[in-house]
Amino acid sequence: MMDTSPHRTIPVQRYAMLAAAVVGFATAAEIMLITPLLTEINQSLRTNLVALSVTVYAIAAGTSGVLVGTYVHRFRKPRLIWIFFVLFALACFVMAGSPNLTIFMIARAVSGMSSGILSLSLVTWLADLFPYEERGRPMGVLVAGRFAGTTFGIPAVSFVAARWESLGWRAPYLLIGIFTLAMCFLGLLMRSAVRSSHIHEADPVSSAGFWASMKRVVSKRDRLAALVAVTLYSGGLTATVVYLGAWLGHSLNAGPEQVGLLFLAGGGAAAFGSLVAGRLSDRTGKKILTVGSTVALVPVIASFTLLSHSIPVVMAVFFVAYLLVSMRDGPYQALITSLAGPELRGALIGARNALAQVGIGVATAAATWLYQSKGISSYPAITFGGAALILASALIIGAFVKEGGE
Repeated sequence: MMDTSPHRTIPVQRYAMLAAAVVGFATAAEIMLITPLLTEINQSLRTNLVALSVTVYAIAAGTSGVLVGTYVHRFRKPRLIWIFFVLFALACFVMAGSPNLTIFMIARAVSGMSSGILSLSLVTWLADLFPYEERGRPMGVLVAGRFAGTTFGIPAVSFVAARWESLGWRAPYLLIGIFTLAMCFLGLLMRSAVRSSHIHEADPVSSAGFWASMKRVVSKRDRLAALVAVTLYSGGLTATVVYLGAWLGHSLNAGPEQVGLLFLAGGGAAAFGSLVAGRLSDRTGKKILTVGSTVALVPVIASFTLLSHSIPVVMAVFFVAYLLVSMRDGPYQALITSLAGPELRGALIGARNALAQVGIGVATAAATWLYQSKGISSYPAITFGGAALILASALIIGAFVKEGGE
């Protein structure tokens, strides 16, 4: 007889963590491709509007998550994950073969929609499978996969793509699509060997409309506080990153290769830190690690322009900042899933994802306005503003969100 003790990892839980790492890696890598390839794609498609695909992606990801979140508890999560992972792969193939901007934009929208639903499905599935006391570890795996995708995925894809010079910017999208389909095939093969879980995964009977679900989500103070906090945090963190490369180039004469090494070092620390933080939060508590790492991040960001007098110092600051970000993200994912039961959890996570995109969009617009008005000298003010938003998010969680709220 299978041991169903909540203190033992059962096969379906290992399978879910593997899926979380793989999906997180692929989707995060695809998101980051647009930055280094922007100029080449513009030239190939004979336009200067490819950057708008970032906005299209964000809108599709945020909208799909919040709409599907209301109903996700009615479906079996593994089925949703593999369906939309295949759709994500097809979107990558279409982007690789795009003959014009319109097709590329449509494919980016499909990629964003798929990624939004994948993120939602993975977080809620992991929350279904793991009791709150053990939920930090799988959320840490998911976050580690995302950091690995943004950090190591692009160099790996670029290395292989360099052998396909004839394809140019299309090669990375093609390779991510191939990787995704290969992982889907492997996942489906493994699925047949996964034993059924005693954990509830779907509830096709219970139902509530979209607006009714959203009203329930914001009806409790702790859930509303968590949503406000993620909006502020996402905006604050994004504001500090938007013109980071420009400031490093101006103040330290750092080129693209040096900036890339900085992100590589920071991202490597974050991927490792996510795994450690996940396990640690299951022992110390998710809230204390979320709030503590967020508060510790504030002085690092606020003093970034004051501390960074050389590339080695900047690399050390990057390492610490990324490590603190990773120490927050996994525990926070676990913490917010405890604020609602299975029927409402998808709506809460969908709203969280959508508001994170809102925070990112507003912060980017504000930073852009300030940068265009004041130039590179505005970057210290941008970092102070970002640090203030991050501190506010920590204070809100500390004051209003309860540990293990479910």
